[in-house]
Amino acid sequence: MFRCSNPHAPTGLGVVVLLALLAGCQSSGGPRYAEGQAAADVVSSTEMMTSIDSHLVDKPIYHGYAGQPQRPAPAQVAGLAQPPEIHTVGYQGDNQQVQGTVLEQLAPPEPIYPTSDLSLQEAIETSLTQNPDLIAARGQDQVSVAALGVAQTYIWNPFVQSQLRPPDGRGGQTNYYVWLMQRFELTHKQAFREQIAEANLNQVRWTIMQTELTNVSQTSRLYFAALYQQELFKLAEETAQLNEELLGVVRRRFDAGLGSAAQVTTAKVAARQSRNQARLADATYKAALLALRQQLNLQPSEPLSLQEEFAAFAWMPASSFSDEVAPSQPNGSVQLSDLAGNLVEGRPDVMAALSGASAAGANYRLAHAAIIPDVQAGPILDQNANGSSDVGVRLQMDLPVWNTGVPLARQRTAEWQQQSRVYNQLKIRAAREAETAIDRYERARRLAAESRVDLSPFSERMPPDLKEINDQFQAGQTDVLTVYATQNSLLQDRRTYLDLLNELAQSSANVIQATALPVERIVDTKGARSRP
Repeated sequence: MFRCSNPHAPTGLGVVVLLALLAGCQSSGGPRYAEGQAAADVVSSTEMMTSIDSHLVDKPIYHGYAGQPQRPAPAQVAGLAQPPEIHTVGYQGDNQQVQGTVLEQLAPPEPIYPTSDLSLQEAIETSLTQNPDLIAARGQDQVSVAALGVAQTYIWNPFVQSQLRPPDGRGGQTNYYVWLMQRFELTHKQAFREQIAEANLNQVRWTIMQTELTNVSQTSRLYFAALYQQELFKLAEETAQLNEELLGVVRRRFDAGLGSAAQVTTAKVAARQSRNQARLADATYKAALLALRQQLNLQPSEPLSLQEEFAAFAWMPASSFSDEVAPSQPNGSVQLSDLAGNLVEGRPDVMAALSGASAAGANYRLAHAAIIPDVQAGPILDQNANGSSDVGVRLQMDLPVWNTGVPLARQRTAEWQQQSRVYNQLKIRAAREAETAIDRYERARRLAAESRVDLSPFSERMPPDLKEINDQFQAGQTDVLTVYATQNSLLQDRRTYLDLLNELAQSSANVIQATALPVERIVDTKGARSRP
């Protein structure tokens, strides 16, 4: 402690207030460092950083999915027009800017009750708005925002200590001292804490976006499954109607003496079987709608029907998924590995892993900065019994004798390297998943295009083969078994095409999950309206 003695030194409340103001000043910390620059200034051993992925330095906080620089919001995954307003934290190079940190919609949104005719986009919008898992996940944003506010607050308050001794009755004066201390952080620890909080907030928001992506993929999968079951139900109803009509024809021929009782029995059995299959298809379709209602958080009694027609969807080729990958094949297609690698660059779970590695990197730099102890300094005012006053400065600093901070710094270095490996390996796995999903989708899309079948109702457009065999039967040129065989073959052809469309639709949901592409980049639903 340094002190100067002056019997005429100022005393009183004014001096105490002045000293308190001087001691309460916060450490300015100087200009903010870029992540790589701070690590280079604090750490002298560069070999500790050689295994750290170069992506972890000077990355902006937010990337849009599929590699486009956008802020993550529910509408980006779903392709909606009006996303909920979420203020994000910006970070560019060596400047950290907090643009806003409050999620504006604190209360759960009002439930959406869609019309009875539901489209794919309406299903996705409804699910993103009122799915319970998503509503709960978005609440984590507020916790991370509050944690960022804590990190942006300087954590050390001034320390004040005072002691007053009354006169001893022998003519002496009051003896007192006032001692103020403030802790000053060195090596930009405050900046590193803010970087950690920003990276954690960023990771939470990417994780929320991944939850939304999973929700969109699952909603699409359930919607397509319900649409498939609806088409199968329509086909089963149509089969039952055809068999009922054929039963009537067989009975009239029998009454006219042109048919046999065996033909009537065969027609009865076929009609009864088709009716039972139609009832089973109806039950399966209703079960698929129940699963979709559960995903959309709708009441089981809520009336719901699907608006679109399965065969009217326009499925986009994989070459249109990204504008950044040029066709490399002679037929104008793209290399799947290049396309998958480009698409997963902005996948939310990959970006969340990158944010986790960034947080670990900031922890690493904070640990190395903590090797240099903080300094506590402040003024002290002391009035002695003889009336003299002393004003001095007290300094205090920990001596790193046993706990030098190096073991913790070594641990943080290992954690950063481990998180970097997690990020790199996750990106490799994501690329393989995307490549597999796109390959499955492209195979199904090409096969569906080659095997296209007209799914118009037989009552609207009778297939020529079926019309010809029915005319031959009514003319007595063939038997009823041949009619059933032809009819079943045509129906099976339609069933096979529906199975193929279902495979295509389910594989598209896998592409959404694996690449984070918006639904409209994969399937065009315009004009896909159900028949009345």
